[in-house]
Amino acid sequence: MSETQKRTRKMKKQCFIEAVEANINQVEMVMNRIDKIYDREDFIADHYLELDLEESYFDLEITLALLAVLLRKMSENSYIVIPEYIRDDVNALIHSARFEYDTQERFIRVFSRRGEERIKLDKFLVFAKEVSNL
Repeated sequence: MSETQKRTRKMKKQCFIEAVEANINQVEMVMNRIDKIYDREDFIADHYLELDLEESYFDLEITLALLAVLLRKMSENSYIVIPEYIRDDVNALIHSARFEYDTQERFIRVFSRRGEERIKLDKFLVFAKEVSNL
């Protein structure tokens, strides 16, 4: 591999790492927004909360799917090795047709052609943060 190719590969890896980090921040912001919606339950009319919550769940689904795609692309480019237990979560997030988030237990239930799958959000984010610290 030439020096130019090495430099290009290193730059590409850094771009992926920065994108993963930004996406992790986005996921955490959405999770915080969801938590705050539940904290305001007693003060704001239910129909406003439901709309805000529905939008937040969609945002969480999208940001997690984007994070999963980034991790998969990094694996395909041989920057990282995704452990099998995370690989299943990555695939589930990318291919989900329906998505539910349990705020108490911090897990996600996705539904796809493969059926129902549970994703422990904390473990998924821990792995993504390890990748962002490469």
